[in-house]
Amino acid sequence: MVNMNVSNSEGVCNNRELIDNSDNSRHSARLTALLHDIMMERERQTTRVFVPEAQDVELIFTPSWPVIFQTAFLNSGPFDSVNGPRDDLLFFVFKKPSLRSKVTLKVFRHNSCKLPDFNDPAIDWEETVYLNLLMQYLVYTVTVAVCTRTGPQELQILKKFSETVYASPNRHRMDSKGKSDEVVYPNLFFSVDNYDEVFSGCVIRDSECLCVELTAYDLSGKIRGVCFLGTIQYESLNKFYNSKAAHKRDRLACSRNLVVRGVTP
Repeated sequence: MVNMNVSNSEGVCNNRELIDNSDNSRHSARLTALLHDIMMERERQTTRVFVPEAQDVELIFTPSWPVIFQTAFLNSGPFDSVNGPRDDLLFFVFKKPSLRSKVTLKVFRHNSCKLPDFNDPAIDWEETVYLNLLMQYLVYTVTVAVCTRTGPQELQILKKFSETVYASPNRHRMDSKGKSDEVVYPNLFFSVDNYDEVFSGCVIRDSECLCVELTAYDLSGKIRGVCFLGTIQYESLNKFYNSKAAHKRDRLACSRNLVVRGVTP
């Protein structure tokens, strides 16, 4: 009986692995289909036909970006599954009235009755497809490593910490006390809310450096890329820390002087 139970439990694990692999394959197929549609649409919009005894004439097509958006994010299967988008929030990018204007974003839930019409000319549907692709079909991981240099082009990793992060077209400024978010699209921010908890053991010493890497991948692992890779030396971090500490001491001293003189800072 014991052997049968062990065998059955192993069978269940194997079945789960097969299911997970199958789901990941379907997710990869949907993402591949979306990328194919994007490439075909871009090629279709830039196709030129050669006319004998005349200059190249650019063909004019009716863009199908709204159709691509609807197929990829509205008709792609249930949310919170590997078969489609990983969230039910949809982001819409509106066209800028002028080059100096700020980008306007609106967010709706998948089942909202206020979803924009797919013929709405005020929406930049191509940018909307790109933004939702980056937000919903990819997983992002930030890795922070403490390294030491062992050669001119070689680094040895002493400690490494990784955390899953989420892309956002908004940011919350850390140098101010305001609570409102600021739209930064077309930039994306990846915030680490529990930084002190995750990276508490990330201590850097003299002659060491801090390396930060942001990677993106799909759930199947077939598509993977590095979005950002940077290194900062201990000397630079120490100089910045001392500068911030000195600025804080100066503000504290100024505040005390004002209080002594009877002036509210």
